[in-house]
Amino acid sequence: MLAHGSVASASWQPYVARSVGAGNTITIDGDLSDWRGVPGIRLGTDEAQVVRGSWNGASDLSGTVYLQWTSEYLLVAADVTDDVGVLSPGRIDNGDSVGITLDIFNGSRPDLQPFLIEMTPYPPGGDWNQSVLFRYAIVWQVLSSNAVVRAQTKSDGSGYYLEAAIPFSDLTRDGKTLDPVADRSVFMSVILTDSDDGSTRKSVLQNTRTAWNPVSNWYREPHEFTSLIFRGDGAGEVKIAD
Repeated sequence: MLAHGSVASASWQPYVARSVGAGNTITIDGDLSDWRGVPGIRLGTDEAQVVRGSWNGASDLSGTVYLQWTSEYLLVAADVTDDVGVLSPGRIDNGDSVGITLDIFNGSRPDLQPFLIEMTPYPPGGDWNQSVLFRYAIVWQVLSSNAVVRAQTKSDGSGYYLEAAIPFSDLTRDGKTLDPVADRSVFMSVILTDSDDGSTRKSVLQNTRTAWNPVSNWYREPHEFTSLIFRGDGAGEVKIAD
């Protein structure tokens, strides 16, 4: 697949997510051709991004994560290189997955943990309804979610492509729902998790040092996240493949 756009710095710099745009459509099917030209966040460029486990270089685990949005959805796409594709028989986050952490309060409510959405390209039994683990970041309370995930394995076996549509209505807590037009920015991080046996995380890459960092006490320091900045008016369409 062709490169989809320029690649933003993987560490600390804010990421600007633009709305899809009037007359444009993103189809959630694991084909990233409709993401061409969208800047991405590159992971797997150096050891500084390894926040947990061991990592054997870009061919072991690396990727680029892209974000867009419409009035209804936060859209996520990932082009991931991974030499061994594995589904965890237990929790999704113990197998191969793409994750995003969102603090909808932007650091103003340190008493409330951010959301953590982890998505596997290998759904149990091929059931895409089982492809998302949606919870608070450090509280093991699994939440209901209407997020949709689709993925495709790369033809050469070197990894996968993943797309997801996360309804903003899912991102609601304590009377607040993430509103990209009104809020304009939130704290966030993106995460790639790799497992070679499905039983445990072999390595975790992230674009900040917040997660799994004892100094940061897990996710209790949301101001150490980077910022996700929303631009646009929310126009655009989303279609979900079968």
